[in-house]
Amino acid sequence: MVPLQDIVGRALAAYSGRLLEAERDQEDGRSVYELKIADEDGRTCELHYDVFTGELLKVREEQDNVYELRRAGHVLPLSEILKRAQQVHPGELLEADLDEEGGQHVYELEIASDDGLHCELHLDAKTGELLWTELDE
Repeated sequence: MVPLQDIVGRALAAYSGRLLEAERDQEDGRSVYELKIADEDGRTCELHYDVFTGELLKVREEQDNVYELRRAGHVLPLSEILKRAQQVHPGELLEADLDEEGGQHVYELEIASDDGLHCELHLDAKTGELLWTELDE
């Protein structure tokens, strides 16, 4: 297990700013450290690290950063992603997040269908390609 203080040091070296939160949690059956860091402009990012390996698993950036990513052509508009998601799994959007996983921006969408199924879709944010789907009843 990697000590939390080591993870905090890594995070602050990579994303300069002020540590707002640090906690240990479970995510998809995996023990993770979740850190929230604010930069000097007040923008925040949330970092998820594997507790046992110290691997950076996910970066969730504040909305302002999403606008910059769209302008630079790194991500598609959420409206386009939602159209593609509805083709795969029609239903009501419950949650939408833009994360960074393994250096790739990924939209994570949770959709509830009329028959009560909940589906989590992961789509490549730049191309809209469906990466994987998880169904929950």
